[in-house]
Amino acid sequence: MADILCLDTVPETVNALQRAGHTVLSAFFGYRNGYRLLKRAPQDFDLIVCDLRQPACFDISRWGTLGNSNFSCTIIPDDQVNWNSRSIIRNGGVPTEEIIHRLIYETQIERMNKPSPFGPKDIREAIAVGGVPALIFLNPEWVLRTGGHEFPDFVGLRWGTQMTEARKIALEEPLESLSASWDPGLAITTPVRCKLTSGPSLPLRFKNSAQLYAQPLIVDRVGSLLGQLVTCGKGLVWMLPATDNNATTACHFARNVDAISRMPSVPIPANSGAQPMSATWDLFMSHASEDKAFTDDLYAALTSRGVQVWYDKSVLTMGDSLRRKIEEGLARSRFGVVVLSQAFLNKQWPQAELDALFAMSMTDGKKRILPIWHDIDKGTIAQHSPFMLDLLAARSSEGLDKNVQDILTAIDWPNNRAART
Repeated sequence: MADILCLDTVPETVNALQRAGHTVLSAFFGYRNGYRLLKRAPQDFDLIVCDLRQPACFDISRWGTLGNSNFSCTIIPDDQVNWNSRSIIRNGGVPTEEIIHRLIYETQIERMNKPSPFGPKDIREAIAVGGVPALIFLNPEWVLRTGGHEFPDFVGLRWGTQMTEARKIALEEPLESLSASWDPGLAITTPVRCKLTSGPSLPLRFKNSAQLYAQPLIVDRVGSLLGQLVTCGKGLVWMLPATDNNATTACHFARNVDAISRMPSVPIPANSGAQPMSATWDLFMSHASEDKAFTDDLYAALTSRGVQVWYDKSVLTMGDSLRRKIEEGLARSRFGVVVLSQAFLNKQWPQAELDALFAMSMTDGKKRILPIWHDIDKGTIAQHSPFMLDLLAARSSEGLDKNVQDILTAIDWPNNRAART
């Protein structure tokens, strides 16, 4: 029998694991009721399970002077949460549809609680160093509450998510073989309503990361990622969409904990964990296509001073693999200029690039991200990506010459250059 740590897991799953004869500790981690308390070291367990289905939510339309902020919020009672709450919010005159009742932020949990003996960093170390496997259910009840950006720190890793409606899906190895050995076999609830769009990556405050590898476990007919197996140091993180019976699935994992801890895999570097390479470019420019009027001028001004810039219009040619070229550019660039705008925050590719830059910064401990706020305000960034508020940023409104000079100073130009090829 296994010793299992359940994080913010529904009683149905906790009780099923106990009835199966396992020893279970059900711990509060903040995403169920805003309260965090984990008193026992996570490395002492055989399996970590998270089956969250009634998340703690706050009303993002009541931001700032209305009461909620990055560091505090009023949690909406379960019976008052509107699971379909959506509204049109105007940012800089651009209407965008937002989910109003959002999953509580990690920064809110931290400030609203006394320090817990153990937290997300300890969970990640239990996985990466202690080799403890983790099972996370991507239940739509909480995934759709993240707005696609604020992935909770269940295991000290983050992903980008997006809504989908996948009905035709396929299991990949090793999950397919595992399911074939179970009775009953794994039954994924369809339509699958959430897909992974970026990650895994490390939150900004986590340093000295273990190498991350990721491989698909469940995909739809166009290759969208619905489930993933992540190798994090010595441990494995199993990310599964909701099943017809999560409690039964958790019991399968608990019964086979030795096997799921050492599943053979073909390691594929996660899109956020590019391998170190010698630098070819001084800067990687991450931006949304809607901002080309600004980024074209910025690229021209930087290259006129001799700076080597990875910029899609200058690098990509017909027939290139977009993903492969972007990964190569990220891996071979010393710094990343991130042009933050409303369009940037609404798109998948720029968010994936930002995740990769964060992970690279955490891997080598070097400053890599140089943000420029473009026609966007602090409140909008706080809603989508509050961790970016920690970084000193330039503003396009300060003028092109000032932006260029700020970048040259930050990269120590021309004293420190990328290798020329």
